[in-house]
Amino acid sequence: MDTKQLIGKFIKSGLMVDREIIEEIVKREDDEIYKGLFEIVQKDDYWKRDGPGDSWCPYHVFFILGLKGDEKSFEILKYMISQRTEELDDWITEHLSAILYSFGLGYYDNIKSIALDKSSDMYVRIAAIETLCAKAILNPDVKERTVELCKQFLREEEDKLLISLALPDIAEIRNKELFELVKESHERCDTGPFRICDMDDLKDLYEGTGTHKEYIRCTSNLWDHFSDKNLNYYFERYYGGRKTEKYPDVVSDEKNKKREKTGRNDPCPCGSGKKYKKCCGNPAKLK
Repeated sequence: MDTKQLIGKFIKSGLMVDREIIEEIVKREDDEIYKGLFEIVQKDDYWKRDGPGDSWCPYHVFFILGLKGDEKSFEILKYMISQRTEELDDWITEHLSAILYSFGLGYYDNIKSIALDKSSDMYVRIAAIETLCAKAILNPDVKERTVELCKQFLREEEDKLLISLALPDIAEIRNKELFELVKESHERCDTGPFRICDMDDLKDLYEGTGTHKEYIRCTSNLWDHFSDKNLNYYFERYYGGRKTEKYPDVVSDEKNKKREKTGRNDPCPCGSGKKYKKCCGNPAKLK
């Protein structure tokens, strides 16, 4: 099938996309693939409930870009994390670091630019810092570069909440001089409303004695997003617990007309005044 047909089948599949479609999209490198992926994340209709793919296609693209891991995919990803932060919301905190990490060491400076860009969303910057720290831990060749970067960040950054969120990842690099700055930053920033973690937890991360490893989230397998288990989890949550046959149609047109479920961008039925995706429909809170 040609690329246009492939993208069309991907969109039509909505949430319950077949892995073979994703594998074919990841494999192809023609211009039409990137044009199709960019159109999905750029056009508002694809992010809307009852739009093409019932709003799921852009979230699938989020993972596809990491799986492709090339220059054109990185450019599309940069668009998403600068222009679509509201729609991505908790998907940034849950998954962006793993997606960024999937881009090789050749993208180190690109990710560094995101981490230091004060105009970027705070949680996008945190994900970039998490990624760089994980690369330093798992790739000794960039450890010293990352140590110097973290020193610069802790000395120059003014956002106390951002610093506090970054301290566990920075402590885990396990550099003595850097950890002295971590302790100073903790005393200066991680207090009152900004308290994120205890000093004992930071020491455990620095010494490697704790059971929790911050960098593990960066090494998540992006293919897990497209697993039957994960897609069924989302299907049960957002479509009332009804199972369905995967590929190519999620629900028949007749069932779609009868469905009266709350969309991700609709007001939450609990009466909180928040959007459903930020309240009871927040996948990060339900897992």
